Amino acid sequence: MKIIFNKVVKIVLLICLSPQLVIAQKNKTNNLITKFCLESFKEEMSYAKINPPEGMASFTCDCFINSINKGYSVQKAQSICREKALEEFNF
Repeated sequence: MKIIFNKVVKIVLLICLSPQLVIAQKNKTNNLITKFCLESFKEEMSYAKINPPEGMASFTCDCFINSINKGYSVQKAQSICREKALEEFNF
């Protein structure tokens, strides 16, 4: 009886913790993508010899993450967010 109870407890804990584990993994992935995005943004601006307005990098990368999470391809997300950032910052 104790073995069955322990197995049931493990299953219940696994079911209850699964959403938190998925969220934690998603946040970890988003943070990694954000770091790459910010670095890429910085390199692109530097290469183009453009000094972007403050906040433009994080706005663009947040847009990119949200677009990817909505299911857009990388290319489509880049295109969408480039346009949104240009509009938002009158650039």
